[in-house]
Amino acid sequence: MLKLYNKATAMQRLLAFIIDGLILGLFVAGISALIFIAIGFNYNAFSAARSEFLTNYMLYVAYQGGYRESYILALNEYNNFSIIFYLVVDSVFMIGILLYLVLLPRFWDKQTVGRMIAKVRVINHAGEINPSLKRILVREIIGTWLFYVLSYTFISVVVILISGIIILISGRGIVDRISGTDLVQELPVTVNPEAFQTVNKFDEDTPRQFRPDPSEFRRDDSIDAEVKDLDNNENDKDDSNNDDEYQLF
Repeated sequence: MLKLYNKATAMQRLLAFIIDGLILGLFVAGISALIFIAIGFNYNAFSAARSEFLTNYMLYVAYQGGYRESYILALNEYNNFSIIFYLVVDSVFMIGILLYLVLLPRFWDKQTVGRMIAKVRVINHAGEINPSLKRILVREIIGTWLFYVLSYTFISVVVILISGIIILISGRGIVDRISGTDLVQELPVTVNPEAFQTVNKFDEDTPRQFRPDPSEFRRDDSIDAEVKDLDNNENDKDDSNNDDEYQLF
């Protein structure tokens, strides 16, 4: 049996995105916290260094180069913590993408928790139900990882707005087009493939009144004869009562 699909709505996309984002966020926060505890990373000192850096950076910009020494010291202190922090968080986030968005759907009916709740799934744009691993990697790395990286800047807001507008217009987002995939909703409708086969003859059970009368068809099926008869108006008038008169359908 065939399954019919329709494009996922903007609300379904948003719902799946929020749920999957929360699950990924909890995974990253939990695993990263365990790693920080294991390596003895001082998160409180990191928060204090970040606040000091932001304060001195604002003073440095506001006074056009003033407080330079304080800004450099705060920047160096912040970098000592931030390199370790973002290395751990970014690595865990990438692992989460591979485990949750790439591998899980391969073994769990091509869905994540968010997509299951939103009743949507990813398929190949060409209509194949099972997109290749390459397409899934491109979709999730670009769609999720790139969004996460851009979230450090205001560029992410622009990307989200542009993608949202494209989805509302065409039903496909930026990552759909780049990866050659579609996010679709599964309709509760199945169709027998045999229903699409062309029937080349009339059913024997078709009532007689709905069948064409063979006598209504022209006896001469050649194109030349048809053009000749159409151009010969005098013959049409003389033979108007002739039983051999043809009809156009």
